[in-house]
Amino acid sequence: MKAKIIHEKCTMCQACLDLEVCPKGAIDTVPLLKITCQTPCNRGTCFSGFAFDIDKNLCDGCGTCLKVCPQNAIILIEEKIPERRGGKSNATLRV
Repeated sequence: MKAKIIHEKCTMCQACLDLEVCPKGAIDTVPLLKITCQTPCNRGTCFSGFAFDIDKNLCDGCGTCLKVCPQNAIILIEEKIPERRGGKSNATLRV
């Protein structure tokens, strides 16, 4: 199981961002729209707005973020494991 943010329900309250909530640090902000400024600063690009997202590689499905979200905007979803299609595996099982 992995956590997923339902962006339509998220109010950006930031309750889920605390490291005490997610010990893996899987929740972070992501840009919504990358723009190039007319008079660029030393960064050269800016982001217009942001959203929260959960890094599936870091999330271990513990569910602590679900408990702190006042909008119930975080859910646990079953992680799909791709099926192996036909053919032989090159892996060797050693006992």
